[in-house]
Amino acid sequence: MFVTNVILVTLLVPGLFAVSNAIWMEWKQKYNRQYASGEQEATRRTIWEKTAQRIQDHNLRYDLGLEKYQKGLNNFSDMNFDEI
Repeated sequence: MFVTNVILVTLLVPGLFAVSNAIWMEWKQKYNRQYASGEQEATRRTIWEKTAQRIQDHNLRYDLGLEKYQKGLNNFSDMNFDEI
């Protein structure tokens, strides 16, 4: 049963957290993000999307009982680890 659940989750994951423009815009508004250029915003959004994917992957493992806590987006989500 566990293997079936893992396979099912693996197949469904890509569609579960398709990062929409609306979610990005809400996050930017919540944390008052303004970028100097379109290029800088694109770079930050790419980092943010990778962070969101890591969070989603972690939280799916949490839902399966493989992690002990959940994660969420925060004001550091558009930064690399070395920037924090």
